[in-house]
Formats: sequence, structure tokens, C-alpha cells
Amino acid sequence: MQGEHHATQTGLARWMRLAPPHVLVEQLRLVYASTTGTVVPMLPAMLLVAYTLHDGTNLRPLLLWVVVLGVMNLLLMVNARTQLRRGISLQRATRQVARQVLLWAAAGFAWGLLAWAALGNATASGTVLVTGVLSGIVGGAVGVLSPVQPLFLAFALPLIGTTALRMWQIDDPAYNAFGVISLMYMGVMVQQNRTTSRAVRAAIQLRFDNVE
Repeated sequence: MQGEHHATQTGLARWMRLAPPHVLVEQLRLVYASTTGTVVPMLPAMLLVAYTLHDGTNLRPLLLWVVVLGVMNLLLMVNARTQLRRGISLQRATRQVARQVLLWAAAGFAWGLLAWAALGNATASGTVLVTGVLSGIVGGAVGVLSPVQPLFLAFALPLIGTTALRMWQIDDPAYNAFGVISLMYMGVMVQQNRTTSRAVRAAIQLRFDNVE
């Protein structure tokens, strides 16, 4: 049974194209450290966005968005601090990535809900605010999640996908174009994340090579 479990973990790591365990542990440490420093500032930013966008008709959806996203951010922060305190074992590194994929996917979906809560009835400036916030979040995630590339994909795909679907649902050519452009932006960010991820992985491997 233990051998089968080990084989499953190895297969999962290969499928996600993860680094060797000793490198993956360091990659996860970087992600956790970045997460603890970026989640807390998001909470007042979310409240500011909701306050700016509410117009009397969308207050409830915006408050729901704040609550859902706030809970997800707190879960990510608590999990990151817990893992840093306990330490990351070589045997559990792949399972931690799988758990992080689920958490970050949920967080990406929660961010994408902003488009559904605010777009459609938003003013031109409100639309600019929503698209600017979401594109900035995706861009910032490149730096936070680039050490482990599957985490960025898990976060960005639900966020961009949810936003694009909302824009295509609105009967307005400008919004429809925004939806297409958001997918193009996603492609650029994926490529940037891949480049950064490879650089981080190479730097960590080089450190181990120098030690040896």
C-alpha cells in the first residue's frame, strides 16, 4: 500500500510537471512567504473597491463578494503561516501543491465574482476600476505564485474565465471585446509566469548544486 501511494504521488508530480522534491520544498516556502505578506493588504482594498462601486442596487452582491473573498484570503494566509511554522517535508510536498491548487482556484473564482457583482450597470469609470483591479491582481499573482507554476494557472484561469464569461453575457460590443482581450492578456501572463517559474527553479537548483 505504501508503494502504491508513493507511485501515485510520483505520477501526480509528473503530471503537474513539478520540480524534484528538494527543489519543490523551497518553491513552496517562497509561495508561502509571499502569501503571508500580500493577503492582509487586500482586505482594506476589497472594502474600498466595494464602497466605490456600490450604487444602491448592487450592495448585496458586492458585500457577498467581500465576504467570500475575505474568507478565502484568510484561509490562504492561515494555511501559509501554518505550513511555514510546521515545516515542509519532502514526502508531503506534492500533496501540499495539490491542496494549494484547490485553495488558489477558489480564490481566483472569488476574485472573478467581482465582475458579476459590479459589471453591467457600472459606470464607465466603474468598469475601468473593475478591469484594472482584476488585471492588477493577475499581474501580481505572477510574482507571488511563479515559484510553482500550477498554482498560478489554478488562480488565473478561474479569475479570467469568470470575468470573460460575464463580459460576453452583457449585450454590449465593448464588453464583448473586453472578454476577448482578457483571454489574450491571460496568454501573456501565462508566458510571463512560465519564464519566471523556470528562472526561480534554476536558481534554487543552482544553490543545491553549489552546496554539493
